Amino acid sequence: MGRLENRNKLSASLQKLTTLTQEGSLKWVLSSNNELITCDDGISKSMGPIYTSRIGDDRVRVFKRKRTIEADFNSDETEIVEVILQIYDYNTSALLYQFPQTSESSMLELWENIQYQVANVDRFLRSLLGDDKE
Repeated sequence: MGRLENRNKLSASLQKLTTLTQEGSLKWVLSSNNELITCDDGISKSMGPIYTSRIGDDRVRVFKRKRTIEADFNSDETEIVEVILQIYDYNTSALLYQFPQTSESSMLELWENIQYQVANVDRFLRSLLGDDKE
């Protein structure tokens, strides 16, 4: 499989995860493990919650991390926040695969949809607005 084809499949997979999350077909839970996480470039500390889900026999997790980008000699270092999506081993929590950063907006869209689902915002809004019909 060529690099471009692989990149297209990964991008389509990310969109599918977002769609399934929006539809409620893919359920996410808040992980009790909010410690250090192995990433493809070393150990990272998550910023905030880690969300996990199961797709068939595979486990996936999503979290945010802050990363420092080394600057050239003319500028200061820059800190960026990334949304990380990984396939991991459920028993050992070991990293099996980390999705490459595709577009910042698609990873962020997945993150926001997961937060919305886990926080059960629809139920909250119905309760707040007095619309408990569903």
